[in-house]
Amino acid sequence: MSNNALVPKQLPEISRATGSLITRGLDQILTETAPSADLSLHAIFTQSQKLADQGSSVEQFFLAMHYEYGLGVIENKATAATWYQKSAEQGFDRAQLHLARMYKSGDCVMQSDETAVKWYQRAAANGNASAQYDLAYLYMAGEGVDRDDVAGVVWLQKAADQGNHEAQSLLGGLYQFGINVEKNALTAVYWYRKAIEQGCEQSQGSLDQLLKECK
Repeated sequence: MSNNALVPKQLPEISRATGSLITRGLDQILTETAPSADLSLHAIFTQSQKLADQGSSVEQFFLAMHYEYGLGVIENKATAATWYQKSAEQGFDRAQLHLARMYKSGDCVMQSDETAVKWYQRAAANGNASAQYDLAYLYMAGEGVDRDDVAGVVWLQKAADQGNHEAQSLLGGLYQFGINVEKNALTAVYWYRKAIEQGCEQSQGSLDQLLKECK
């Protein structure tokens, strides 16, 4: 059996372990995007609604989060999906990524791997490292798109170069086992260490095992 034949079976296991294809938790989203003003959730919602109606792609994204999670307004996932779509169509990469994950999981919208890939591609092309990582997985697993190991590695490398620790960890694994790339222990060590620098415990275990095997 070739190394490439192992990829569809292995990658989903790695993906489930990292949670890469599941929408990030609300705490992380709010930490990354929380408005600086000390306002009530309803006041923030009202402000976002006004600016979203005026066409701000960023505020459309924020407004979608309000509706998805019921922040300052009654939860309405269908309306959330509509606003994510508006923001994504304007080119806001975070909305494109979120919309892609919604289509991948079937959360708020009808599940479609093909539509998920479309939005992952747009977000990845806009430089979103998380989208690049998820898109790499889809290419290598052949989900929603024809399997393309070369494209998968290209997008994985782009995400890793931007500091995405999940991509760094997975890239280390590919080089360790020679999956879709030429086997190279030194390159595997490099990427594992990059991921470890960001606190990736899974990479630490993989590195320890690799170094033990190299003795």
